[in-house]
Amino acid sequence: MPPSADPDTGMLTLTAARIVVNADATWSETFADEETGASLHRWNWLLRGLTDDPIPLSRQQGLALMRSWIRNCSSRPSLTTDAYSTGERIVNGTLFLMLTGDGTIPRDITEAMAWMARDVATNVEYHRPEQTGNHALNNARALLFAGLIAGAPAAVDLAYAICDERLPTLVTPDGFMREGSSHYHFLFTRWVLEMLWIAKRGVNDAFVRLLAPYAERLVRQCWFFLVSDKNRGDWTIPLFGDVSPDFPPSWLIGLPWSSLACDVYRPDRLSIGPLASGWECLFGAVTGTGSPEPRHDSFVSPSGWCRADAHGWTVFSRASSSDGALMAGHFHRDLGGIVVFHDGAPLITDVGRSDYTNSPISRYGISACAHSTILLDGLGAAADDATWMSGAYRAVQATIDVGGDKGQTLITLTHNGFTRFAGSVGLHERRIRLGPAELTVEDRIAGNGRHEACLRFHFAPGIELRNRPENGWTVGETGLQFRTGKLPNVLIQSGCAEPPHGGLFFPEYGLEQACQTLDLSGSVRLPVMLTHSLTLENI
Repeated sequence: MPPSADPDTGMLTLTAARIVVNADATWSETFADEETGASLHRWNWLLRGLTDDPIPLSRQQGLALMRSWIRNCSSRPSLTTDAYSTGERIVNGTLFLMLTGDGTIPRDITEAMAWMARDVATNVEYHRPEQTGNHALNNARALLFAGLIAGAPAAVDLAYAICDERLPTLVTPDGFMREGSSHYHFLFTRWVLEMLWIAKRGVNDAFVRLLAPYAERLVRQCWFFLVSDKNRGDWTIPLFGDVSPDFPPSWLIGLPWSSLACDVYRPDRLSIGPLASGWECLFGAVTGTGSPEPRHDSFVSPSGWCRADAHGWTVFSRASSSDGALMAGHFHRDLGGIVVFHDGAPLITDVGRSDYTNSPISRYGISACAHSTILLDGLGAAADDATWMSGAYRAVQATIDVGGDKGQTLITLTHNGFTRFAGSVGLHERRIRLGPAELTVEDRIAGNGRHEACLRFHFAPGIELRNRPENGWTVGETGLQFRTGKLPNVLIQSGCAEPPHGGLFFPEYGLEQACQTLDLSGSVRLPVMLTHSLTLENI
């Protein structure tokens, strides 16, 4: 959008769409996916317009579009009773104005933010115990912003009360956002950092004291997810759980290099970050000092997250126990699943989720089939959260540990998720060994009787499996060979959007890429041990 253009020209970047601006008519546009429409009314495009476009959205254009929305949409109940979307409008609009021009907020916009804050306060998203998710904290973020810019201390007080109650629930003691999504961890960390930023600007010391410890722990665990490609030099994260429609992972991946993040936590040696092109640009990115050093360590979180780095391998897994109570979150059925990098390049991946619709392809993204794990009789280790299921059926006990043996790193993941199978199946133990020349995945399942087993491995986009003798495949151009165990049925899927789904990867909401899924299946008699391996071909 050229700097001299008026709101009748140009484009807005929405969730999974770009639209032509047509002044007042823009706000009546409809979309097949309601999340795309929501992004139009959440004003996400204001910040994307500052960071994504070659010629940034000007302050004049942003103001004109905000005023057009207020004129046309402020009396529509469907837009004013949605506290999350209203809160996003408040924060995105406020940030846009405070970070452009002279940083002032015109009086008419301040007044509009004040009545939006009343809408948020009226519709704060609290639900039954354990079913109040991250939206309540997002509501508090909006109330804090609006309260400070509009001089409404009651809004600030309500925001404080929500944060004081929600943060200990939503952030685990070791610093992970509890809802099971790596992308939402970054998004949630962004929210807390923005709240800390405006609380400091508003000289609200009580809020700063409340937020600072959470901000430090959250930023520290952003580094848990970050992986640097040794050859290409770029950064990525594994896509555990849902991928938020608000902003894509690529827009948030530079967050730990932002000045706001570095103010609360900075590694002893800050590596050169990704090309600044997202949220970190709004507040200024801190320049790193060099290439990342190879990690040779492991980390197991009390909340179930695990990462191991050894011999060029990076392996992530997650094993979270549950008492079976329904809980708000962005979890997938990924118990036992792994994500593998070699020299920092994605190898075996978590495919993400296409969207938040109830389509078969969206449900697939949540299911165990979309994760590199094992299924028995067509079911994953983690039960689906249908409301008719009892808590005892959904409950699962899981442990994960990392140790060393003979120069190898060993991840041991154990759970009782399959014991709901009428007593015929015992514990499942998955052992992942990281050695100098080989990574092995060994599945041991206790029990008795015959069952249909299915092992799925989802390879990163661009990696093509090529047949080799003795049940092996050459893994693209990685220099690795994948060897299989005793399961007789082999299916390689690519771009299968119809059941049985497979060979699909979703790097951001609404964006689909083809990959290859290796599906290995067959009848097994318990107890059984199945072993698969990735081996360096030139060793």
